[in-house]
Amino acid sequence: MSNVALPETGDPGLEGQPARTPTTNVSAIAPRPGFYAWYFFTLMFLINFINYADRWVFSALSDVLKQQFNFDDAQIGFLASAFLVVYTLVAFPLGYIADRLSRKLIVAVGVALWSVATMLTPLAGNFAVMTVVRSLVGVGEGSYYPAGTPMLSAWFPPKRRATILSIWGVGAVVGAGVGFLLAGALAGGDWRLAFYITGIPGLLLAALMVFARNKLRNEADPVEKEANTARSFWTKVREYLRIPTLRVILGMHALGFFALTSLTTFLTIYLGATYGPESSYGAASISKGLVALIPGVLLLFGGLLGGLSGGFWANLVSRRRSGARVLVSGFGFLYAMPFVFITLLAPYILHAIPAYVALAPKTQVSIGLAIFAI
Repeated sequence: MSNVALPETGDPGLEGQPARTPTTNVSAIAPRPGFYAWYFFTLMFLINFINYADRWVFSALSDVLKQQFNFDDAQIGFLASAFLVVYTLVAFPLGYIADRLSRKLIVAVGVALWSVATMLTPLAGNFAVMTVVRSLVGVGEGSYYPAGTPMLSAWFPPKRRATILSIWGVGAVVGAGVGFLLAGALAGGDWRLAFYITGIPGLLLAALMVFARNKLRNEADPVEKEANTARSFWTKVREYLRIPTLRVILGMHALGFFALTSLTTFLTIYLGATYGPESSYGAASISKGLVALIPGVLLLFGGLLGGLSGGFWANLVSRRRSGARVLVSGFGFLYAMPFVFITLLAPYILHAIPAYVALAPKTQVSIGLAIFAI
């Protein structure tokens, strides 16, 4: 077993605890994750679950919200954009503050804020108030990943992180799926309950985060050569933007969210307009509940498969070449692209086929939904 040379500054360990003298034994600096590491992972997993559950409840109920508040498609799109724009603008500043103040405090306050804002969503009386509420959800959720990711990473050594982060990411997929399922179950009844059910648990998780231990880095991570905390915000921005990998990942995230947010925001609206009660199929159409439920089931199972296999594939490829995690993410989007086109174009292509048009309406809906699901 080889030795590792560490600087003389010691390991800061947990926030607020004295520095420890570094050791050169790999087994000492990279211990197996203990009970508390897995407790912290569970807490972060549940927060990620709630994060996406309350985010996508809004998307799943977009068709219902249009009718309840007399919104049009442009206003629904604006509300989704307001959330993301605010989310984008606050993410880096809040991450910067978290590094200097307390990561767990930023996460806890963010979780509490987005939970309260989620519960206020069904109470918004008009478009202006709804915009403010969805923007507050963006502020809260914008704090989670920049402050939460380094906290989670600190409890696990580098060789485990791709797997740990992929499982953590599954929490987002499960949360999104459950958000859609919950919306589907309540779409035809008291839909407001969906926002309360996803909002209230966040307050409990925020309280647990306040009392969590805030580990600064893992023992297997190298100590920074310089810890100049006096550097200004804009100096840090310029410094990070000089990193080529960061620029690539920023571009991937921007393009990825451009596609994903558009699809998820209008998925239920599209499905409802194509095969739902407001479609031309009349009695053969699917119910409002199924309009919200079907995307949730697909998102849950497809996302679970993609998330887990993606982490496994990234770990496998990373043994042979660097940058594997970025490459796997890129290939995932390329793989999905043709299926997006098929999903959106299928109704138009089908109606150009005489044999399809001659079928009974129920059969047409079944075929269309089967293509949508695949």
